[in-house]
Amino acid sequence: SYSPIFQVLVAHQEDAAGGADAPGLRAEMIPEPGTTSQFDLSVHVRETDAGARVTFEYAVALFTRDTIAELGRTLSAALDEATRAPQTPIGRLRFLGAGEETALLHAWNGGDGPAIGTRNVVQRVAAVAQAMPDRAAVEERTTDESGRVLPGRVLTYRALLARASAIGEALSARSLASESLIALVLDRQADFVAACLAAWQAGLTVLPLDPRQPAARTAAILADAGPSLLVHAGAVDEVMADQCAVPALDVRALPVAGAARMPRSVHAETLAYVLYTSGSTGQPKGVQITHGALASFLGAIEKKLPLVPGDELLAVTTFTFDIAWLELLLPLVRGATTVLLDHASAVDPVRLAAAIDAGETRLMQATPSHWRMLVDSGWRGAEQLVIVCGGERMDTGLSEDLLAR
Repeated sequence: SYSPIFQVLVAHQEDAAGGADAPGLRAEMIPEPGTTSQFDLSVHVRETDAGARVTFEYAVALFTRDTIAELGRTLSAALDEATRAPQTPIGRLRFLGAGEETALLHAWNGGDGPAIGTRNVVQRVAAVAQAMPDRAAVEERTTDESGRVLPGRVLTYRALLARASAIGEALSARSLASESLIALVLDRQADFVAACLAAWQAGLTVLPLDPRQPAARTAAILADAGPSLLVHAGAVDEVMADQCAVPALDVRALPVAGAARMPRSVHAETLAYVLYTSGSTGQPKGVQITHGALASFLGAIEKKLPLVPGDELLAVTTFTFDIAWLELLLPLVRGATTVLLDHASAVDPVRLAAAIDAGETRLMQATPSHWRMLVDSGWRGAEQLVIVCGGERMDTGLSEDLLAR
């Protein structure tokens, strides 16, 4: 069974010498082996005059005896190292053997992904644009309440880079320092993708914001991140702009296209974007993603999810979630099309099903809850659709329901 409050217990007990003895009576504690585990993993430390004894209690459905034995060896090595150098910060302790460190960092860590230094996203998109400039790159798709798909804005690869150049010229005019943070409030718009490319070409870092999130969360993120510029497209975004005491740039006032620019190389350790955690364990925290990490992620995931020119990926995830960057960028480095579905359609199963069936949707990623909503609505499925499911636990029943479609 799953413990909902916490899964790991660490208990430390010190035995008082002779504390339970009485005249003519000597008491001795005899450990009784347990047959069940209350939690996923419990570590019991008992100190006596003879030393410390550590006992591991674990759920056999989750751990093997060998895994727990390895955990014990690692803990022992860590304690030995800490006692030899008690002034050393924990983060600097070296207690893994050479073989263990190699296994963790290399043998067990992918190894088939692209090396750091791989072409960045802007360079890869520019290469696609040069090869197939008139192919659709980004499409804005929406539906009405009846599920009828409405015509939306479509940017070809040529038009996407031209739009990025126009936004890039406006960013360059601000003379922002390298890796300055710019907040983007361009919800479900092709201009969001163009603004990302423009920012990265200018050496800036992107902070996506969701206009539907609570105002208190937005205010906390803006106060913590301290962006140098807020890029928006008016309407509800102007309300958010008022919360941010920094200059704002309205992309509606910019030319549709700018002068063509050669994509520049970007150091792998330069920041690409910052995402904020949910804050469920406290204040939201900013997580920094580098260009090297982004390039490595896309290079690895495209081997698992191969898209080809002409394919469509239907993007339904808010831009402030990490998996959204797969939806936004994977098609663009493969010559496929990123289809941005509006929020109202994405959360309505009837409208979502219509959006899937409207084009040649090849791939869609969503959480198990999202797929369950679609299945329970009577969705019949799409034969050509590759289903990607993540972010939550996926039960066997849902996987069977999806495969049947």
